[in-house]
Amino acid sequence: MIQDIFPHIYHNEYHNISPKPESIALYYEKDALLLARDESKFWKNSEDTPDAKPGAPVFPRFSDLEKAFRRKEAPGADGESSAADAAASLYENAVYLFTIDDDEFFLVNELASVPTGFYMEKIAVLVNRDDHYPQFAAVTGRQLYDWYRDRKYCGRCGRPLKKDTKERMLYCECGQIEYPKISPAVIVAVTNGSKILLSRYSGRNYTRFGLTAGFCEIGESVENTVRREVMEEVGLHVKNIRFYKSQPWSFSNSVLIGFFCEVDGSDSITIDTNELAEAVWVERKDIPTEERGGNSLTEEMINFFRDNKVYF
Repeated sequence: MIQDIFPHIYHNEYHNISPKPESIALYYEKDALLLARDESKFWKNSEDTPDAKPGAPVFPRFSDLEKAFRRKEAPGADGESSAADAAASLYENAVYLFTIDDDEFFLVNELASVPTGFYMEKIAVLVNRDDHYPQFAAVTGRQLYDWYRDRKYCGRCGRPLKKDTKERMLYCECGQIEYPKISPAVIVAVTNGSKILLSRYSGRNYTRFGLTAGFCEIGESVENTVRREVMEEVGLHVKNIRFYKSQPWSFSNSVLIGFFCEVDGSDSITIDTNELAEAVWVERKDIPTEERGGNSLTEEMINFFRDNKVYF
């Protein structure tokens, strides 16, 4: 899954520190991330030649951006002063995000323009790769970027929020505090002997078959979320609800909690047409292998059932 970055080690403890020249800078614009060009890596940029060999994406370091600013400015005292100011602002306004191995990642909030030697790459291109390290770093940084961007002002009194120095928290003078948004959601594999329930959402760009899923409501246990979502989406009762695995899912600010369960009673499906386009029972042997990847909990759970692995 996307968080499986072994042998790399992810450290999410908050530190009130400033970036060093060798620290990694993450800069986002909408659905794109700043990367450094490195021809030796043969990294396939979606805007470059489509037949370039895919390689590891190169995250820029602060020293790289600082050098780019200095190259951009014209010679002379004014140019040197402007470059120095830009570099200083880059360091001063950066926000610590996390560390992977010995690399500290920081959020860069503003760039006047994309410097020469760098380019903006869509995060979706990174996510479609097989190496999980850059995927995980990019999407986890994006989740924190979204949170800081959307939490500039207090929702109670409207004052600007301030960053705490001891933990990843924003606070207001009125007493309001904000922590990063994490919404629990369930992924449910409903089984019926040698069959598993697969469904497709209606009105979405994602058209592949998946599993029943939904967010937890206030006052609801995750087990009851499983029961409610299955009943709402496909009209089935379930039993023997068993936890499988969990997964951070930064795309929706969620933590996904995977469960296997069995149909209880009738296996006749009644779909919620507002949610689903289709829901069907699929025999284990009929689940295609070539269509399933390994980035998401949903994909792993379907693969797990298809391969007839014994877990419980």
